[in-house]
Amino acid sequence: NSATAANLLDDYEEGTWTPSFSGGFTGTTTYSIQKGTYTKIGRNVFFTVHIATTSASVDATRIDISTLPFTPSNATNISAGGASWSYANTGVINSTTTNLPVLHIITNITNVKLYKTSGVDFNGTDLNNPSGLDFLFNGQYITD
Repeated sequence: NSATAANLLDDYEEGTWTPSFSGGFTGTTTYSIQKGTYTKIGRNVFFTVHIATTSASVDATRIDISTLPFTPSNATNISAGGASWSYANTGVINSTTTNLPVLHIITNITNVKLYKTSGVDFNGTDLNNPSGLDFLFNGQYITD
């Protein structure tokens, strides 16, 4: 019987969170949009992020976006999750010279980390226009 207690959904939650840059930027960043939404079903978390900036200074460290609404699983031998771009303006990249960065979620780390397609860090200095960013992405990860 699929309606036994072990098969019933006992954890469902929807909410919002406030994503921000925690790497790749220095000083004060002024956001015009800073929105995150999530749905948690059991151990699975589905989320969206929309960030836009009007003023920002960058440095040569990897861009991280924090803080995810739940801590990704610390289990070994799994990928915690990932995300994909829905929209990115030319503030993120110059489309003729750079690919969009890869969005990566690492086990037990509450940040989305940005990497170049070659696997090296996507740093603040890799942005085309940090004071004019506008991007959206969505993703999924597993919690413990």
